[in-house]
Amino acid sequence: MNKSIDRAPPVRRRTRREALGLLGAGTLMLGVAPGPALGQGDDETILTEALVLRDPDIPAAGNIDGDITIVEYFDYQCPYCRKLEPELRQVVQDDGKVRLVLKDWPILGPVSVIAARMALASKFQDKYIQAHEALIGGNSKLT
Repeated sequence: MNKSIDRAPPVRRRTRREALGLLGAGTLMLGVAPGPALGQGDDETILTEALVLRDPDIPAAGNIDGDITIVEYFDYQCPYCRKLEPELRQVVQDDGKVRLVLKDWPILGPVSVIAARMALASKFQDKYIQAHEALIGGNSKLT
């Protein structure tokens, strides 16, 4: 029997940093200049901290008119987010003047995206807090 031996060197995978560097260099070589940043232009489109924190489309819990605002970025699949949730809820309840802004950040896969969409869709039925607590309070991994 004859065995063929592949003498090609092993393929080295690029890191994300290298890939992004190559992408940026390629963009510059093509002469594509980046456009203006989001929020630049007339005064109506500039995003300020107040607009982001007081956006009525972003879910909030606790005292909506509270004098202290806590912004929580979370993923329903994140075990650390799940562990922090009861303590954060207790802080909001105990103080009474805390506004908790809940920002979905579904970074742990497609199930996280679906869970975030489901919770945000429940906002239209005024059930966001109940959906959020059900999804973040579960002990098992979402499927």
